[in-house]
Amino acid sequence: MKKLFKSLVAGLLSFIIVVASVATNLEGTFLLKTNAAEITSSITGTDKALEKDDIPIQIITTGTCGKNVEWLLLRSGELYIGGTGAMKNYDNSSILPWFNYLDFISEVKIFDGVTSIGSYAFKDCSQIKSITISDSVLSIGEGAFLWCESLTSIVIGDSVTSIGESAFAGCENLTSVVIPDSVKSIDRQAFNGCTRLRNVF
Repeated sequence: MKKLFKSLVAGLLSFIIVVASVATNLEGTFLLKTNAAEITSSITGTDKALEKDDIPIQIITTGTCGKNVEWLLLRSGELYIGGTGAMKNYDNSSILPWFNYLDFISEVKIFDGVTSIGSYAFKDCSQIKSITISDSVLSIGEGAFLWCESLTSIVIGDSVTSIGESAFAGCENLTSVVIPDSVKSIDRQAFNGCTRLRNVF
């Protein structure tokens, strides 16, 4: 019994340390500071402000994905990307920052300030159903959403000028894409394997 109690106490202390660490990291993040209202609204489902101490409980993990770009993953499956400048480019064999959550992420929101979506950034995120791309994004990298099989529709931001090779390849449930007039180049096989794609606007 004594051993079990010690084990439970140790586990609780570890949890408190992790939560405290996340809280400390989040306080200074550009992502949380500049998009606090929208993020807390997603967490609570209302416009009610979320207490600072409650925020870490709703967040699984956070990190960086570019020199001045950060990411934050909620327990609801929403992945937020925010900051300034370009996301990091990855290659086809890279271990992504959110590698352990590829089958958990259900929604991606890229906030204003981010200028590019990195190559292979969301490859194999098979449960993503929704993507929001801000108008600050200028390019979508090669293989950015490769094999995002649950994605059904996407509206590409009004400032995007280029869509990389195989950017949406293998998105077999994609049925609708809105491509703005700003897009000047779409590389080969950008929508290869999107067998259900019927509406391109």
